[in-house]
Amino acid sequence: MAFQTKSNKPIAEPLHFHTVHGDQIRLSDNNSRATRDRLNNTLLFTNRPILANEIVELYIEELSTEFYGLIRIGLTTIDPGSFTQQTLPKTMPASDNRDWFVPSPRSPPNIMKNKTIYLKYTTEGDILIDYDGTGFIKYLTVPPITKDIWCALDLNGVVAQIRLTQSEVNVLANSVDRARARYLQYTNNRKKENASIYYSGELAPGFVTMSDCDENSEISENIAVKKKSTAAIVINEMLKRS
Repeated sequence: MAFQTKSNKPIAEPLHFHTVHGDQIRLSDNNSRATRDRLNNTLLFTNRPILANEIVELYIEELSTEFYGLIRIGLTTIDPGSFTQQTLPKTMPASDNRDWFVPSPRSPPNIMKNKTIYLKYTTEGDILIDYDGTGFIKYLTVPPITKDIWCALDLNGVVAQIRLTQSEVNVLANSVDRARARYLQYTNNRKKENASIYYSGELAPGFVTMSDCDENSEISENIAVKKKSTAAIVINEMLKRS
């Protein structure tokens, strides 16, 4: 089902917080508001993957007078739904350029109540954050991002309550269509004739094989690409486009 925003841009699924979160977190207002009373076990995620150049807006509603420290914001390629309460990290993991991409501010940003923090990433691997409305700053560059990726944040330190506001973007509900969008963005929208994106993710042995192929098939940056109908790509049934 598609939703409409005030700018009439279709939203496949409104952005809010994932139901998997740290046990010190309380969600409200249709899971768009997160509140914590104690430190630790305060990890949060978006309910769906975010797209390249989609802006995530985090509005600071309450600050703590008892705790200090910086809210940590980053990205993860791990589907939050795969975590259990036993495997969910208690704090934001360190950046590893594989599953977690967590920038560190060069200097403590000015965190204030009723201000909005903005985050976005590019398919080239740049992660940009605007902490105070003065403009995006590139905080981290990682390998090109070709997989579904969720925004993650640790509601720790001085921020006690935060609201995830709806970004206005055309969000693609199908993971294969998101893969196609990432592929076209990564190649600077240079469309391939009859190109078909089959899957974006960990193309591990046993999931993707290539048979009777010619130069018109390739696996590049974890994306399987079939450029012409004469090419052949065989993919595990669980990953094949329907």
